[in-house]
Amino acid sequence: MNRAKLVIAIIFLFFSGNSFSQWSQQTQTDDSVCVRAAVQFQHTMIGDGKDGAIFFWTDNRNSNNDIYAQRIDRHGYLKWDTAGAAVSTLSDDQEAPSAIQDGNGGAIAAWLDYTDHHGYVERVDSNGNPMWTSNGVQVPFLSDAIYQYNISLCAGPGHSTIMALEYDQIFNWSHIVVNRIDANGNFLWGDGIKLDGVNESRSPQVVADGNGGAYVIWWGYVSNNQVMYAQRIDSNGTAQWTSTAILSGSTLNNFPSFDVTSDGNHGALVVWNSSAEDIRAQHINLNGDISMDSAGTALCNTSGNQETPRVARVGNNKFVCTWSDARAGSWWYIYAQKFDTLGSPKWTSNGVLISNLNTYIPYPNVATDQNKGAYISWIASVNSVWSIYAQHINSDSTLAWSSPKQIFADTHEPFYTHGLIATSDSGSIYSMETYQGALASDIYSKKVTKNGNFGCDLTQPTLSFDGTTFHSTSAISYQWYLDGNSIDGATQQSYVPSENGEYTVEISSGFGCVQFSEPYDLIGLGIQSSTISSFSVYPSLVHDFFYIRNANQSPIESILINDETGRIIMKVNGMGNQEEIRVEASELQSGTYFVTIQSGNDFYKTRIVKL
Repeated sequence: MNRAKLVIAIIFLFFSGNSFSQWSQQTQTDDSVCVRAAVQFQHTMIGDGKDGAIFFWTDNRNSNNDIYAQRIDRHGYLKWDTAGAAVSTLSDDQEAPSAIQDGNGGAIAAWLDYTDHHGYVERVDSNGNPMWTSNGVQVPFLSDAIYQYNISLCAGPGHSTIMALEYDQIFNWSHIVVNRIDANGNFLWGDGIKLDGVNESRSPQVVADGNGGAYVIWWGYVSNNQVMYAQRIDSNGTAQWTSTAILSGSTLNNFPSFDVTSDGNHGALVVWNSSAEDIRAQHINLNGDISMDSAGTALCNTSGNQETPRVARVGNNKFVCTWSDARAGSWWYIYAQKFDTLGSPKWTSNGVLISNLNTYIPYPNVATDQNKGAYISWIASVNSVWSIYAQHINSDSTLAWSSPKQIFADTHEPFYTHGLIATSDSGSIYSMETYQGALASDIYSKKVTKNGNFGCDLTQPTLSFDGTTFHSTSAISYQWYLDGNSIDGATQQSYVPSENGEYTVEISSGFGCVQFSEPYDLIGLGIQSSTISSFSVYPSLVHDFFYIRNANQSPIESILINDETGRIIMKVNGMGNQEEIRVEASELQSGTYFVTIQSGNDFYKTRIVKL
């Protein structure tokens, strides 16, 4: 008789962490948004309204710069084409996307096109499908305009969008124009409404006023001094104040950095860096009245330079501002202050130190949690490794994490742009684009929980089977799956199976944080295990290998090895009719395992112990 033999090695089917959830749980493993042999840059990240995120970026995979998008859901799964959804792929360059939520799980995006120097807009639904004109709807030009820049968006009434942008006037200065787009991509205010009357106006930001209109904030020149301006428009585009409001006096830095947010009570809050390199703030209400000093209130006016402020609202009429601070010397540190609409500080005078990690890239981000605290992120170098770092600050100014948390892997050096949004479970999502030279750049994302854990605070559930019933470890909610498909009504801690297959259980925290068990392959339900002596497994006490003996050379359809919890350690299909199979087991941990051999409708089961 020909003694056909085969040697196989146990290939482990389980991995550290959760093999189903896509959010990484390791510092050195990042979640890919777009990784291609091209340059992905100028990305922006917004929430999707369901604790996930939507990304837009500039992409040169087609030899020119195009606009692509991706959505990642609250579990960390990519929901659109894995290469990204094409938004605009015209022949010339499209760049600098900005975006807001559309209120239905999708987004409204705007960008600049260098074919005709117009802005373009497009609505993308929750499945990544463009809803308006292919490659976007062209933003109208005023008759005296030649270029459009710096597009800012906010939500308008009835799923519309209010837009503000900067345009260059023929042989003259730049100005601010506003328009409104309905849910179908139609511009409602003709070629737009010009807001400013000063010599030059720059970098508008727009924020909803809660009454169907919006505040438009920008900076411009008056008698060679730079000034922060504001105007409020209603849903018809009519300016609500007889004259443009001045928010800052003449305290602006040259080409100032500023940020705007709603106060949650129909007003707006603005922060900027002043000509004295301080951080200042101003609040304005529906009537155009300011509530702070005419030059703005100083949030920080200590020694050294303070720059690049960012602000977020933490409840009605309360705010957290973060900025880059050089009070300690040549490196930038990160500080933050909580304050109200009068500019009254709620934390330490001149700010709370968030991080003294070395950084010369002074661009922090801030997002508020669900408990009136905030997440703050920035780029820093530790031990010559540049990465995105973050800290969680509580409402009382105490730091929630013992030290700043490195968000992304050492191998992914960040470029200047990074993103930060908060989630409803008081967690946060971060994004970055890597720097790999002029010809390569990728986009990654990461979720961090309020406790500073990557991906999820939940412990992976353990699944067990007692012969008739599956049991899961305790959680808030459950969903059982068979062969990857959810089982209707199977939402309890235990489940009685009625058929063979691969079972898993999903547990949830109730806020999008989920974990899956390792799969349990149930293959002998309702079938009497074979007692024929044609199969045997030896030795039962295993050191580095064991043998499967197939005396009759029966066709072997599968070999399955489970541990005591039912977790699949190895599964091999289609082994033929080998008479003897040697299974290498040196990588197995010590413990008890179960070997199941299927031949036709017969199943041979036995137990081995790895020493």
